[in-house]
Amino acid sequence: MDHVQTASTLPRRQLGRYLREWRSRVGLTQAAAGRLIEMSASALQRIEAGETTRLRGRDIEALCDVYGVPPETTAAFVGLARQANVKSWWHQYGDLIPPDFNVYVGLESVAAQIYSYQPELIPGLLQRRSTCTI
Repeated sequence: MDHVQTASTLPRRQLGRYLREWRSRVGLTQAAAGRLIEMSASALQRIEAGETTRLRGRDIEALCDVYGVPPETTAAFVGLARQANVKSWWHQYGDLIPPDFNVYVGLESVAAQIYSYQPELIPGLLQRRSTCTI
């Protein structure tokens, strides 16, 4: 039940995707990048997959330095790491939310829009009064 108490997965996944893209741009493997900053390849893989529960700013800065990331982008990545470490509103209800549902609550809380598909619903503008009499 410990992973229910972790922060939202969205910032971690975004950061991991961005770091993976930058590593690919410079043509490094996870093992090579890890050796350059004295981190194991498995630890770097967890960061890139958004699976690590605690991101350290100095690790992100070291990776950005190796990848040649511009300073303003590095600052944004460090900000994402800080955001990923902050617990969200639903963590106080960790005993009520099933562990497998934590990801969905986290994604919903940061969603800008939610779409709902209801094929059986006809919008009011398309409805008309029935003319049939029985």
